[in-house]
Amino acid sequence: MKLPPLWKVKRELWRVKEKADHLLHRVIIDPRRQARYERSRKELINETPGRQLLSRRVAVLVIFQPKGIAASTFLTLRHLVLQDWSVVIVANSSVTDADRVHLAEHCAMIIERPNVGYDFGAYREGWLWLERQGHHLDRLILMNDSTWFPLRAEDDTLLRMEALNADLAGHIFKSESALDPSRDHVESHLLMFSGSAIRHPSIRSFWSNYVMSDLRAMTIKQGEKGLTQTALRAGLKVDALLGRDRLFALLSALPDPELLTVLRNLVFHDAVGRDLQAELLIASEAGGPWRERL
Repeated sequence: MKLPPLWKVKRELWRVKEKADHLLHRVIIDPRRQARYERSRKELINETPGRQLLSRRVAVLVIFQPKGIAASTFLTLRHLVLQDWSVVIVANSSVTDADRVHLAEHCAMIIERPNVGYDFGAYREGWLWLERQGHHLDRLILMNDSTWFPLRAEDDTLLRMEALNADLAGHIFKSESALDPSRDHVESHLLMFSGSAIRHPSIRSFWSNYVMSDLRAMTIKQGEKGLTQTALRAGLKVDALLGRDRLFALLSALPDPELLTVLRNLVFHDAVGRDLQAELLIASEAGGPWRERL
């Protein structure tokens, strides 16, 4: 009997370890740590009121910048204020006194907390803080500083998101598998909720029962994917500015020369993609079929 190659054995062993780690965190480690976090919350959290009023359109901006606040963060804050959003900053690290004073000029509240649970731990903190205020919201944004936003002053992303008239909207709707919609999700670097979604029992239950994890894969599965799937199961409208169908429609509308320019400029992360790219370019030059395969 021929033994499987070593790389395959290592891959399967890694999968077994990963599943064991996830089970251990989900059943024991994460719930216990969350209980400790809640018991010590008053000692762990530092709240500083900002100079802006809290309106009915709130953006919770999560930042993790332990070495000092980047200039791009203030561009984000100014853009949000100009778009009529009031901002609650949740910092997953402490900030300096000088940064705190500067941030306070552009927001309604600064919440400093330990970096527990990545961005979804901080999103939860902002959501529950707003609930404790009893503050009625017409619309809510949850966003983090993992991407530069906006890229230009005249950016109309937020206006276009509102125009989708979705209960949960984002930049990108990600379809990992055409055969398994249970993994579909809106990428969580920028999420927008309607008033109906904010008040929906399923969404409120999601945040009140959400268990924070320091395993990135668990945060993606239970947080990013879990939130989208919760909204879909609740019958809420979920949409994004770009998804699989929209991308296909945009590419299909391009004439051959422009589509070839897209093909030449694609950047693949693995050899399979790069080989296919080369094969399609050769086929296009030889007059063979390439467009539908692309």
